[in-house]
Amino acid sequence: MRNKIFVYLILFTIKCFAQNSFDYRETILKSSFINFLPKSNDIVCIVEMRDTTYQDSHHLKNIITVFSCFNGNVIKQIPLSQEESAIYAFNVSNDGNSIIVFTSLENLSTHYQKGPFLLKKYSLKENRWEWEKQWFSNSICMRMTFNEDDKQIICVTPQSTFIIDSETGSLIKESSAISSIIDEDAKFPGFALSKNGRYFAFWKAKYLTFSKGDESGFITLADFLWYGMKWLFCLGSIPQYVYVWDIKEDKLYDQIRIPFESNKGTPAFTSDEKELLLGPHEGEYKIYSMIDKKIGRRFIQRESDYRNTNSFERNSMGFTDYKTISVDNKLFATCFEDFKLFIIDYNTGNLIKEMKQSTVKISYGFFDQYALAFSPDGKLFAAITYKNNLCLYNTETWEKIWERDDFYKWHQAK
Repeated sequence: MRNKIFVYLILFTIKCFAQNSFDYRETILKSSFINFLPKSNDIVCIVEMRDTTYQDSHHLKNIITVFSCFNGNVIKQIPLSQEESAIYAFNVSNDGNSIIVFTSLENLSTHYQKGPFLLKKYSLKENRWEWEKQWFSNSICMRMTFNEDDKQIICVTPQSTFIIDSETGSLIKESSAISSIIDEDAKFPGFALSKNGRYFAFWKAKYLTFSKGDESGFITLADFLWYGMKWLFCLGSIPQYVYVWDIKEDKLYDQIRIPFESNKGTPAFTSDEKELLLGPHEGEYKIYSMIDKKIGRRFIQRESDYRNTNSFERNSMGFTDYKTISVDNKLFATCFEDFKLFIIDYNTGNLIKEMKQSTVKISYGFFDQYALAFSPDGKLFAAITYKNNLCLYNTETWEKIWERDDFYKWHQAK
């Protein structure tokens, strides 16, 4: 009897080990970088699966997953290699046939550590990786996209801009001109790349930059004195700017003044690259015209102001926010760290809908990108919401079309 019990214990241990090691039954499930595929409106995103019984990155899997827009069923799964533990940038071509991914071979703890990094392209049409390239520098790609005809890939790092041949992965052009106005170590909380890669917008947080991490208090005091002098010199209004870089012309396009001490308000371009959404700054959103180079209109939207959240203290310490605008310029979605998703009328500023964010999400410091997107026809909205479920909504009625929460079953089914 004792021997039988001993054998059962051994078999049970082996079974549990096999499940944890290979089936990923005990997992923390995250998703980010949601995109809709043109024409079909099917949804593609990256699902991260981590075995909670292990702490190292060797028990983490990133899987590019395509879902049917009709019922949420899994159409395709594309596993990345076990070594690619961090994904910093991801996008889909305009024709919907290709995916580009920027990954790291290490799970970096801070955003300014060096590679090694990989840039790779997958063909959805041919079901294969077309090419994989060692990244051209030691600087992380913050955002990347395809140009209008999908022949080039545009990438932006804190040090340079890159134009890459999408057919071969070969470098066409690298320029460090943007480094003249951008922080090399990426100490800025908000940035956006326009849909076809023409413009890159960003702003730098200037308040108490020297005293960050100061325990003695001397540098903090010096910081207050420095900004106090600037405040007096500028008659109570210290300038701070959103910078817009023209990647095609490789020069500063414009700088847009925003309130000093702003610590939120990631910009967002419209899909036609004609307007730039700024804010909320003190509860106010601004629409900047890329053609006229001026603020065209403004509106107040109090409900989505991060200062009204219960987590203001945490939000004010450098965490980023994220925005995306529907292709038809009727709606935009915005969210802040650990709070809610807000759907807002782009023309009037009226709040349309709010929902709770996911309990967990991909987080790589200043390179966060929350998992939400509008479909190309503007009729659908997808997001990872509360309980980490993937949800699809109708943007006319805001009825939920479907919801998926069985992430680990997809992996086991394969």
